[in-house]
Amino acid sequence: MKFLSPFLLILWFISTPVFAEQAMPPELVLPADLTKNASKQAIKFSWKKTSNAVAAKVYAYRLLISENSRFNGYSYSTGSCNNSCIFAEVDSTTFDYSTDLRLSNKVYYWKVQAVGAVENGAWSTTRTIQTKKDIVIPTITAVSAMPNPVIQNYALTFSATLNNPLPPNYNVKVDYGNGLTTMTGNMTYSTTKTLTKLGVQNFTVGVYDEKNSLKGQTVSGQFEVIAPPPPENIAPILKKLSAANSTVLGESYDIELEASDFDNNLSSVLIDWGDGSSNSQPVSNGYASFSISHSYDTAGTFSWSAIVFDKKDAQSETVSQKVTISKPVAKVPSISAVSATPNSVTTGNSITFSATLSATLPTGYSVKVDYGNGLITLSGSGTNYSISKTPTNTGQQLFSIGIYDSKSVLKSNSMTGNFEIVEPAPVMIETPKPVETKPTTTNGNVETFKSGSKTFSYTKIANDGSELPKTAKLGTGSKDWACTKDNNTGLIWEVKTTDGGLRDKDWEYSWYKPDGDNGGSVGYQNGNGHPEWCKGSDCDTYAFTNAVNKQGLCGAKDWRMPTRDELQGLVYCSDGKYDSDDGECTNYNSVTRPTINTTYFPNTESNWFWSSSPNAFLSSYAWYVYFDYGGSDSDYKHGSGFVRLVR
Repeated sequence: MKFLSPFLLILWFISTPVFAEQAMPPELVLPADLTKNASKQAIKFSWKKTSNAVAAKVYAYRLLISENSRFNGYSYSTGSCNNSCIFAEVDSTTFDYSTDLRLSNKVYYWKVQAVGAVENGAWSTTRTIQTKKDIVIPTITAVSAMPNPVIQNYALTFSATLNNPLPPNYNVKVDYGNGLTTMTGNMTYSTTKTLTKLGVQNFTVGVYDEKNSLKGQTVSGQFEVIAPPPPENIAPILKKLSAANSTVLGESYDIELEASDFDNNLSSVLIDWGDGSSNSQPVSNGYASFSISHSYDTAGTFSWSAIVFDKKDAQSETVSQKVTISKPVAKVPSISAVSATPNSVTTGNSITFSATLSATLPTGYSVKVDYGNGLITLSGSGTNYSISKTPTNTGQQLFSIGIYDSKSVLKSNSMTGNFEIVEPAPVMIETPKPVETKPTTTNGNVETFKSGSKTFSYTKIANDGSELPKTAKLGTGSKDWACTKDNNTGLIWEVKTTDGGLRDKDWEYSWYKPDGDNGGSVGYQNGNGHPEWCKGSDCDTYAFTNAVNKQGLCGAKDWRMPTRDELQGLVYCSDGKYDSDDGECTNYNSVTRPTINTTYFPNTESNWFWSSSPNAFLSSYAWYVYFDYGGSDSDYKHGSGFVRLVR
């Protein structure tokens, strides 16, 4: 491209007459109008001299290239372009544009104007060209073959580095004597091959298009394949295929291993079981998988280890694992069938509860039924168990039978059935006179009472723990009466007060037992949101017991909640009639309430008192004894009940 210098322009103007005509528009030659796929890197523009170039004193031509047909990016006043057009002024009729046009696949508009001494000529017609993106073939700047030399049958990696990215559908390929092989990568390309031919060899790398035609120059290199060194004895390899983490005492414990040896001279495997025993056995050559079994005779956790040897005494790395050996767990059978026979009886008649097991009962386990009176053990052997009982509650009722361990924890499924107790036809009988509740025997501090076939014997206990005469009165002094001893059982019971203090007869509590057997539910603290139920402690059985022990009632701090059976033992029927199974009073209308000896247990409400016994079938329930008629039942642990502690 040639531009006129300002000095030459001045000389030209001085030496040129000022009279000249306007230049005619130049005739455009190349590129042809509507040219497509022109290279955007090198385009040659050309035109013919304007026909009146001499007369118009034409000394240069202006070329204008624009991205729009109106050439909006060109300023005619300043003769300059913005970034949407290109302007050049030359002193010839050709212009080689060797700089990228701005976009690929772009339509450009161009025209030419003659520049005269006096005035510029008219612009030529406008032509269009469409450029295309030029494919740039990258150059291979470096090649290599590593490692060099390489051992026969070992991997060799061919690599090549490019200076520019590959065009689409182009590949870098290597020829190392086996034809063209495509390499993979990005700017750096490689492929790995295993070679067998020995000696120094050549390879070439080039860039190829989608038709596998070479584009650009290939680059060559050399590599050498050498024979492997003489083999040395290589240690065998041992792998663990499978082995359990635990097993049961006395059962077979199996491990599966796999041995291999590059030298093909396997010999034997040695296993140390970790319990003082070991064993060795021969191993076949090849990839030999084999199983070995062992029976542990001691429970615990052991670590076994295994090593394989070859015939030259080379050994593998050690394979090891921990295994836990546990004692066998008793297999508890399931309840397959239950029945209550007869299914409907009148009050006072017995029902036989039966159960059939799926297998023989293990040692230490028992079959138990609950028909509303707590768990009762069935008798039997093999798979058949039964017991006959006389329920007293009338109406349709449910029973359930399950298998329990020595701690009365259910260990099987529980099957449920129903039965019915109906009232007998009414019979007019004379109501017997109540049995006298006066003491029948007095021996020092001991007072004995008879009620039907039952004998009750009590002694009053002072606040300091000493025995008192029967005439002692309740009080807070050290020698005042505060507790009652049951001489039949040896149990000492709390006596309630009316002083509004910790042990007042009016206080009620929710059932709460965070320790020991609670049936799977600890219950509810502090009256389940009703702290107004009591005074002196939180209103739950656990807090009340702790408060009484802290106080040291009757000189002791081992007070506790009574069991249901212990509490049932206080039931006193004034008419002397007791249910033989449940211990409750049988004639509700003829007994004096509360159903307890009020001489030795004054201030007792005719209501229900909590026991420590949870309901084995309903975790949210606990048993109580109802001193209105002496019966027992269970209720929600969040309910309010009275409490009488025992030790």
